[in-house]
Amino acid sequence: MQKIYPPIVIADYSGRPVGPIEFKAAHPQDKSEKGVPHLVVNSFIFQDDSYKNLLVQKRGKVTGAGKWDSSVGGHIDWIIKEKRGQTPEEAIKRELMEELFYNEQIPEELKLEKVWQGWKEIFPHNKEYIALFRGVYAGPFHLNSEEVQAVQFLDLEFILDDASSNPDYYTKDLIYLIKKYQATL
Repeated sequence: MQKIYPPIVIADYSGRPVGPIEFKAAHPQDKSEKGVPHLVVNSFIFQDDSYKNLLVQKRGKVTGAGKWDSSVGGHIDWIIKEKRGQTPEEAIKRELMEELFYNEQIPEELKLEKVWQGWKEIFPHNKEYIALFRGVYAGPFHLNSEEVQAVQFLDLEFILDDASSNPDYYTKDLIYLIKKYQATL
């Protein structure tokens, strides 16, 4: 059974929202086709305010299944009734609820701040403008087992070192975002 995705938000080349588009138009199955530029969010959740130990999630039955990825991430959805795209803040809260706090409220002590935004330059067929957030929260988490197999805190430097010898353990997105994040410090 194929998953039904809500419309997501097209981005212009400045990263501003333009309007809705179907998921499959942004992510064509044929990798020789170019996808339509669109908006996404990611968040790094750290164990404490030293910002060294990052919560990574092992992907469930979704793209990148079985690989370690950023704490939370996903597309910015188009709200059909309101004829607008979610804000990055609305989208990251929705993703937190879907992935790490399934059927629960986001804990009040988890505060997020936007730390970087820009175009992801990994795959030529997949143009995504990312808003990256960070926050501090040591747990507990209530995982959506369809999307997330497991979570654990890992040292940022360990991830980068381990990814050089075990690249199939991690998503390319995670490594890309860690490097972008470190460049902002």
